[in-house]
Amino acid sequence: MKTQTENKKGMKLTLSRLLSLCLIQFALISGAQASNQVIERLRVSGLPANQSLYVFYATGRPPAVDFGGVPILRTIKKGPVKVQIDSNGQASVPQVSIPRVGFDIANFLVFVVTTPDQASAYIENPDGTVPTDARVSNPNALAPSAFTAVVKGTIGIVDLEKLKSTQGASSIALQFGKDIK
Repeated sequence: MKTQTENKKGMKLTLSRLLSLCLIQFALISGAQASNQVIERLRVSGLPANQSLYVFYATGRPPAVDFGGVPILRTIKKGPVKVQIDSNGQASVPQVSIPRVGFDIANFLVFVVTTPDQASAYIENPDGTVPTDARVSNPNALAPSAFTAVVKGTIGIVDLEKLKSTQGASSIALQFGKDIK
């Protein structure tokens, strides 16, 4: 039979192993959180020809019925990435890498089509709020023309990942009006 001293040593050894495992797991989680979120190259079709396309990578809450099925965006994580739409209504958006901060990652892509002469674009939520953006000191002070768009649409990252897995390509083909709503 073990003595009380032997039992204490066994418990200390077990607690020491448990603490080591917890520290290893914490280090693994911290390393995963420090990585970047990568969104592959996108090929978008069904756009108005010869316009400009701005893509925002944002966090937000899922679409609500009371706002017409449009998500409420909280933060712009990256963007806007601006590309030109060709005469066939197609655009190619380059791959982007978005720094991760903890578990706060982009969960929506927002597509804003503007006229080619519009200097900038930004997003306003259906409830009138403006998402925060570290690159814009006061988004509420932006010119009203920044919120003007020919057409807008969103796709969730989950839906984008589903398309990626079914297409199995290095870039993802999206159709405006079908995949982007």
